[in-house]
Amino acid sequence: MSKKTMKQRIALVAVTALTAGFLSVATSPVANAIDGHKDYSIMHYAGASTGLCAASNSDGNRSITVSEESVSLAKPTTVTMAVGGVASIGVSGPAATGITLTSGGIVTINTTTVLHSQLGLLSADSGASGSMTVTANSVGSVTLTTYLADPMTSVNVPSAAVPQYKMIFNIVATCAASGTFSTTYSGVRTHTSWDDTPLYTEAETLSYGAGDKAYINMDLYNGYAQSMPATTALAVSATNGALVKIGTDSTIDDSTTSNGTASAANTTTDGEDIAIRVAPASAVAGGTTTVTVTANGVTVATKTLTFLPEATAIVVTKKYVGSVGGEGGFTFQLTNGTTKVPGDVSALVTSLTPRISTVTQLKAASIDPAATSGTESLSTKNWGNKITGVDNGPISEGLAEHTCTSAGSVGKDTITLRHLLPVTDTYITTTVELSCASPAISTYTVSMDKAAYNIGDIGTMTIDAKGPDGGAVSDFAVTGSTDISAGGATPTKAVSASDAFTAGKRTYTFQMTTAGTFNGLSAISGLVTKSATAKYTVTDPTSGVSNADVLKSIVALIASINKQIQALQKLILARR
Repeated sequence: MSKKTMKQRIALVAVTALTAGFLSVATSPVANAIDGHKDYSIMHYAGASTGLCAASNSDGNRSITVSEESVSLAKPTTVTMAVGGVASIGVSGPAATGITLTSGGIVTINTTTVLHSQLGLLSADSGASGSMTVTANSVGSVTLTTYLADPMTSVNVPSAAVPQYKMIFNIVATCAASGTFSTTYSGVRTHTSWDDTPLYTEAETLSYGAGDKAYINMDLYNGYAQSMPATTALAVSATNGALVKIGTDSTIDDSTTSNGTASAANTTTDGEDIAIRVAPASAVAGGTTTVTVTANGVTVATKTLTFLPEATAIVVTKKYVGSVGGEGGFTFQLTNGTTKVPGDVSALVTSLTPRISTVTQLKAASIDPAATSGTESLSTKNWGNKITGVDNGPISEGLAEHTCTSAGSVGKDTITLRHLLPVTDTYITTTVELSCASPAISTYTVSMDKAAYNIGDIGTMTIDAKGPDGGAVSDFAVTGSTDISAGGATPTKAVSASDAFTAGKRTYTFQMTTAGTFNGLSAISGLVTKSATAKYTVTDPTSGVSNADVLKSIVALIASINKQIQALQKLILARR
């Protein structure tokens, strides 16, 4: 059993002992206060107790095999015990003078007591401090409370003494349920490794890469929050030829441990630290399997697992043009047909060039989206923001960065990527063309997506930037300015000086708010271009006919009248 699990069980045992049942108590003189104990607290002595079923407090299950001190008045320990069981407890304190025990007939205590029948209390004498035994006589519940003063002034008359600590004894007929599984106190978790403290509430891993193994981790407890006994019959079966193996400690996850040899396995064990190791029938082809685990014939876990096959292809999904003297990058997936597969890629060293000097994987391809944080280059370049619009992802694609050397200049080179297959131990490869461009803006133009808008329309401004070589700037070039605006409009998103370009272009959107003629303005300080504008008009569709429209109609009317006069003059002349 692991140290972590042992601590949990110790806690569980102590609580169980303290809360078990109806007891009889006997005292013997002890020192006023046990070293390290709170004044007049209640301690359960596990070694001298018998017939205990379970223990708990508001923190959860406790141990019944290790002594444990009560925590506080507000957090009493509850001990469950069978009729005839005996709980050995101790009460410590510098001047302990009394205890009370509800429903006194259910238990007996071996100290000088006075029965207060009307209140149902037993009050100890001034020698209440010390060791006592509490014997469960009949089914029921009893609360033991300690005081620093006599809790009774006389028969049936309670005093003003303040309670200090409590222990609740819950008496049952038998602990017969010790071999019956209960989900209330058990824990099951499927994960990539052995786990000695599994919980139902923890996230599980149900899909695995080629060559990976799954571990169904279990702590199996009965209805009294105690581990299933060592005589528990555990049986495991898996569908589709998957291989299973039962382990009861961390060696099941050791690199030297082999997979199971069959789709079924059986053993006799207690409920502590069980792990079922599961592998597919074929590590290369993968597949799905449903694993069923029973304890004493009762199903305790059913898990459907997917094991992915080895990849057959590397697919580059998107490329980012790097900056000369800086970095670029690309995202990729590993696939087997239409199935995405997790894993790593690297560059074939002999394919690197004077322009593309290194390729570094920043994130492996994964089954589920995962954050890209934790690598310096990710946070400084906001790869996740560039890919997903959210800083550092998450993304399921793999992410790699390539270095564009200062001496390599603007251009493109083709390099070879490879992926090592984890089962067959061979490589698959693909080629990818990577580009480097200038991060410096030399010239740029500004354009709007339309020449005319109505109020309320969304207009898109595009800045098209070129480097000193006349080509598009890199995907890591930034505007370096917030002086980007559209007259008669408000931006839909705040402009930032760190806004980067994609394929040499950066777009901004604005909502039109005012009628009139305006300019979209960009005042990026390029090496050549210092500012650029794009003209457009905005019309209020609710304002009716504009002055311009009226003037236009008047001009048209005058022209029509002139034509009619000219025609009339020709007719008169013709008649002469």
